[in-house]
Amino acid sequence: MRERRLAQEIAAQLVAQQRWPKLRVIVGIASLVLAIIGVFGVFSLLPKVSISAGEPPNPNDPFSTPFTVANVGNLPIYDVRIVCDVRRIEIGAAVYRDTPFTFTMVTPKIPSDDAKVFQCDVIKTTGFVPMKSADIAIIVKFRPSLYPWKTTSTARFVAEIDESGRFRRWRRDLAANRPKEHPGKDEAPYPHPLTR
Repeated sequence: MRERRLAQEIAAQLVAQQRWPKLRVIVGIASLVLAIIGVFGVFSLLPKVSISAGEPPNPNDPFSTPFTVANVGNLPIYDVRIVCDVRRIEIGAAVYRDTPFTFTMVTPKIPSDDAKVFQCDVIKTTGFVPMKSADIAIIVKFRPSLYPWKTTSTARFVAEIDESGRFRRWRRDLAANRPKEHPGKDEAPYPHPLTR
């Protein structure tokens, strides 16, 4: 009888040992699936800001162009500061770099799937010699939901000029991280007479 009981205990232990590997595999697969869902969940909460240029209402004034800053993320963004910074502009024979001209718009919140439209209205180019080229940066500094710190998103745009020398539109500059160019001897640091 004792041998029979011992044989039953050994058989029960063998059955239990066979179940544990199956249970471990199931727990491992479930943990992996939950980790993947968690990673996708975190990525869906990351802030996403889109910056685009529209068509200018006055084709003779490139800086009348409306720019759109859209919150395409799943959560609102807060303490939004939108800056239009003129990096370089060429008007006539003069080339100006790193100008002090900036336009800033501040808004407390942009909800998810919402946008703010503004004009980079810093330089008056109508009535002057036509603009030959320009490079501007739209900088958006904001605090995402669930984050204690601020983050920045930047988009560079260059003026697209047609063969006749007329402004067509602002084109997104994909080479925004190129090295900073140094002004030459014939380039002024900034264009005072062009301010509004």
